[in-house]
Amino acid sequence: MRLSDLLAQTAATLSAAEVKSPQAEARLIVAHAADCDLAWLDLHALLGDETTDAVVATVHALTSQRAGGQPLQHVLGQADFRGHTLAVGPGVFVPRPETELLVQLVLEHLSAVSELDAPVRVYEACTGSAAIALSVALEHPGAQVRTVERDPQALAWAERNIAALAPLEPRSRVTLIAGDALDDLRDQAGEQWSIIVSNPPYVPLAQPLIDSDALHDPAIALFSGDDGLDFIRAVAQPARAAIASDGLLALEHGEQQGEAVAGILRAAGWHSVCTHRDLTGRVRFTTARPSAD
Repeated sequence: MRLSDLLAQTAATLSAAEVKSPQAEARLIVAHAADCDLAWLDLHALLGDETTDAVVATVHALTSQRAGGQPLQHVLGQADFRGHTLAVGPGVFVPRPETELLVQLVLEHLSAVSELDAPVRVYEACTGSAAIALSVALEHPGAQVRTVERDPQALAWAERNIAALAPLEPRSRVTLIAGDALDDLRDQAGEQWSIIVSNPPYVPLAQPLIDSDALHDPAIALFSGDDGLDFIRAVAQPARAAIASDGLLALEHGEQQGEAVAGILRAAGWHSVCTHRDLTGRVRFTTARPSAD
């Protein structure tokens, strides 16, 4: 079958299944099955080249999974995050593009307080796939990252990603801890972390999941009490006890939670509390400092 026909067929199947971006996802599925990049795929589809029966069969199988409601990242077994490829699948929260901006806030602070290669200590709670921890370690070579995950399934994905990206030198600079982040952070009191960052569970228990992909994320990574803020309430005090005087706390949260999160942090003694918007203009992140400027 010609690549162009396979692309059109795949897009049509995805469109019929009401996938939001059928053409774009068709390209990703075919490129994955053919083990090629998108530029190569586009060129050879334009030239009218054919592909093998094995590739066609793989594309059909993957397309059937995606049309059946599986997240694209689960279908492909990977997710892109800040240009790094992470292994993902059932049992781990799939990192979202907006969280890349949380990492950017962290990197901007690190650049302001230290040279790129100077040792600087970063603490992450609730690592999931290790997307945040690895991105910080890869993009700020001086970062020494301690990252914590309690869910065994997510922990296995984090271990896999840290090992896979070891050739890029983050492994020795990322310490993965199996356990409860709140308990571990309490043990870190007085340790003077330069950054404490988290994309924690923040969905209210009764809130329906509008994002169909979220239906496949583990509940432990999504829900946090009746208003979704139980974890953030619990982390505010131990984080303040563990952070350096010039450090920064950076949290992701829901778009309607900015004011509530800011109130929680101020009540816990944090200063310079500031909300930040994602690329769509929604308030999705809050930063704070342990002392007044």
